[in-house]
Amino acid sequence: MSSANKNDRRVKRTRSALCQALIKLSLEKRYDSITVQEILEEANVGRSTFYAHYLNKDQLLLSGMPEKISEYITIEKDTIIPSVKGLFEHMQMAYPFFKALMGTDGAKVGLSRGRELIHEQLLEKLESMENNSFALSVPVQVAAEFLVGALLSLMRWWLDNRMPYTPAEMNEMFQKLAKQGIVVKIP
Repeated sequence: MSSANKNDRRVKRTRSALCQALIKLSLEKRYDSITVQEILEEANVGRSTFYAHYLNKDQLLLSGMPEKISEYITIEKDTIIPSVKGLFEHMQMAYPFFKALMGTDGAKVGLSRGRELIHEQLLEKLESMENNSFALSVPVQVAAEFLVGALLSLMRWWLDNRMPYTPAEMNEMFQKLAKQGIVVKIP
């Protein structure tokens, strides 16, 4: 599909309707049991239209992720560990949907792609932040992989425990733990 078509209002409306249908259905039943036909009926979209945009429901599930992950990971002044408060805020806002996906094939698909995107972002941020004030105690690639694993584990724990801390508190705890694990202050 050309970029002009992707910006067409009808295309945006169709994609939005399909995403909203998938979200609604995911809140009503397990992702694994949702069929493309049910998505079509909920969105009031034809089968050929669906397949003009997506190969399957997994691709529909992943359709918005690349545009969003980078918005939620930011660099705050005088720190080498990127802030992930935005990721926790996003998860808090969409808690019912994330909770509904847990333990399904949708979670596996989303987690796999999310891991890749978060890793890319953290690696890029770490490479750009390593400067005269900070040094990493391990290679940048190792630090990024460590941070992704720790972050995903914390996020899962946070959701499983019904978000006992605010997104700001989770970010602060992640920052403290991560700094102890990978940063060496240069005198």
